[in-house]
Amino acid sequence: MQDIHFNDLVDHNRIVAIDAALVPAGPTWPHAGDYLFVNCHYKVGHTNLPPHELLEEARADALAIVQRLKSPHIKDYVVLTVTVYGHIEVPGAARPARRRIYRISVQCKDLPENTRDLAADELARILGEESSELDDVAELLHQTTP
Repeated sequence: MQDIHFNDLVDHNRIVAIDAALVPAGPTWPHAGDYLFVNCHYKVGHTNLPPHELLEEARADALAIVQRLKSPHIKDYVVLTVTVYGHIEVPGAARPARRRIYRISVQCKDLPENTRDLAADELARILGEESSELDDVAELLHQTTP
């Protein structure tokens, strides 16, 4: 796996960690080969933004992560999945609840050779999957608000 660094994105004000894992395809997965999963974790409390702002930030962060992946190595993977998580304090819980804010998944063969110049609208056109759980985040926040 290529040496992937996201340190410049981890600011500890919003993003507290970004990790990557390479997973070989399972026997029932749609494509043979290696899948690259990248997880971005927001600081506890950052999910208090209005949902549309939170989603726009998560989309921008997912794009910034894709832009860090260097060619030609990105073509070594079959599918890239980037997930942005929010962490929410829940009264009485031992640790914050983790909720998916945004996830993209794309076949790496569809990515351009130079991902650094990839624009948001171009990424949107080639996405294989895009999803969010903002309703769950909003419901959990509503339950934890006094």
